[in-house]
Amino acid sequence: MFDIMGGDDSMIVRTLNYLFSFYSKLVHVVNDLDQVQILSPNRTLFHFLSFIDFQSSMMLEYLISQETIDFLSYLVSICDHILGDWELFQLELGESYSLTAVSSTLVPLESPKQQQQQQHIVVHQYQMVLHTLSNLYHEIARIDRLGLFPYQPGPLLDRLKLVSGVGWYAEKPRLVYKVWAADYRTRADRFLNRGRKS
Repeated sequence: MFDIMGGDDSMIVRTLNYLFSFYSKLVHVVNDLDQVQILSPNRTLFHFLSFIDFQSSMMLEYLISQETIDFLSYLVSICDHILGDWELFQLELGESYSLTAVSSTLVPLESPKQQQQQQHIVVHQYQMVLHTLSNLYHEIARIDRLGLFPYQPGPLLDRLKLVSGVGWYAEKPRLVYKVWAADYRTRADRFLNRGRKS
């Protein structure tokens, strides 16, 4: 899908945002969700990451380029989407791939028998996405610690940390997200109340 855009970064980022917005509206009017799963934000994210070879450095470039605002908006939205329904994210990106010892090429696994015939590391699509987002988190955090990031990435880092940490919290990401959101609201309320008293 992204190949036809000929490396036009601006068009790629606008397309990501458009598809996310379009899907969010479409699910409210379509009765059979199977018909629109090809436009799923989770799958669109996977295809985008496949297009950039899962290089977090490419995502970092989008965040500090002319596409900053649009790509930042997309990343925040997709992180919230993943955290809002971890089971759907895992289900939609549950296809297994084989990373063989001979080559780093990812090959879809066709059968359990095929899995036994070759030495490989089995990875799922969602694990590849989480790994890439985790790398992005660490790259942004490192640059921010040096005071070199061009803007305050705090809200994005919070979300990336939660998303990339989903696997570490076993199958409880929604609970973690709710706890984080409640804590964030509590701190915001305290700040606002302190402002009213003064």
